[in-house]
Amino acid sequence: MPWCNIKEVPDTIADLIHLRSLDLSGTHIERLPDSIVSLCNLQVLKLNRLDLRELPSTLHELSNLRRLELQGTPLRNAPVLLVKLKNLQVWMGEFEVDQSSEFSIQRLGQLDLHGELSIKNLENILYPCDALAADLNNKTHLVSLHLQWDLRLNNEDSINEREVLENLQPSTHLKRLSINGYSGTQFPRWLSDNGLCNVVSLTLERCKMKLGHSIFGDVSMSDTYRTLTPVQHSYDTY
Repeated sequence: MPWCNIKEVPDTIADLIHLRSLDLSGTHIERLPDSIVSLCNLQVLKLNRLDLRELPSTLHELSNLRRLELQGTPLRNAPVLLVKLKNLQVWMGEFEVDQSSEFSIQRLGQLDLHGELSIKNLENILYPCDALAADLNNKTHLVSLHLQWDLRLNNEDSINEREVLENLQPSTHLKRLSINGYSGTQFPRWLSDNGLCNVVSLTLERCKMKLGHSIFGDVSMSDTYRTLTPVQHSYDTY
């Protein structure tokens, strides 16, 4: 039922026990009833482009759920126990890093992420080891990744940012990469070696680099990236 003017999901949805796929994308709902976990045969749940405040804390009880779509739906709260669904594939779209446990970037390491992912507010990562726990290097089903820092916070810890970005190395299966607001003094090794051999689009925006400084540290451009067509390099210097 995509693009409907539904504002509320009735509790009686629990009566549809044989339902296997539910698409609420583009509606006006702001919450899901707890009764949705009674849909014991549900395999696909699409919640794209919603102003959804949170997911039911018991969503992990949908034991047959295999696909969860949240593209364009920035959650304010995420259920801790969602990782219990070991066969669940998640199309998240956007993840805003917070210093709270609900939105620690470490959570991503426990999810089977697919499609496109935008990780915002990376300045909230205090310890580079937390970024490593996101395990982006093993997210082989991600095809597009956007990494963003908020420059308005004037983060002066460029060494920490550099280590965070180093630990956010994506899988070699990635096709598109965008880095925005990065304040480190150099880019990670995996950008200048053969670490992203399948990338066809690379965008660098609002990154604090000194004029004349190679965006790849000691390497102006690796042989790998020279062979890609097209490869986008869009970056500003301050």
